[in-house]
Amino acid sequence: MKKVGILLVFITIVLFFTSCNYRNEYEEKADEFINLYYAQYEKKSEIEETLTLNENIISGEVDTLIYGIHDSIFEKKIEEYFEQNFGDIITEDEKLRLVRNRVIPNADVINSDIVKATVSSIEFDESNNQNEGTLSFSAIIIYEHIDGENTKSEKSGIISLVKDGDDLKVDYFKIN
Repeated sequence: MKKVGILLVFITIVLFFTSCNYRNEYEEKADEFINLYYAQYEKKSEIEETLTLNENIISGEVDTLIYGIHDSIFEKKIEEYFEQNFGDIITEDEKLRLVRNRVIPNADVINSDIVKATVSSIEFDESNNQNEGTLSFSAIIIYEHIDGENTKSEKSGIISLVKDGDDLKVDYFKIN
């Protein structure tokens, strides 16, 4: 009986540590993506160049042009932006959704006075989510403005990750 008890304790310990590592792996990848998302503020010129067509800088008509242009050159620029800034962290379906919904590249950063956004803390909660790999998050973002002033904002949202072979990839991302 003592051997069975020791075996059960051992199995419980192993399961505890493996589930923590599993959860931490998801949280680490989610944290990496959220930091990359907010790093877009430091890439204003790159985003502006990506959203530029025919050497004319897009200004207030970004929304119209992003939806209206399905030109292969424009799509290639967006693809290059993704590869350089997000690599292979997003599933292909989510990449298309984020481009279509104008989340990445974030055109709003072009006309913003924010020059840098830093994720100072982030907390994940998977208890409210029904799907494995889906995490609710809340983060404190510190924005550095062009005049040197810093402001703090709390953001929350949902991020979902899926296994793609040996890799984890973001399959859904939304800021509330």
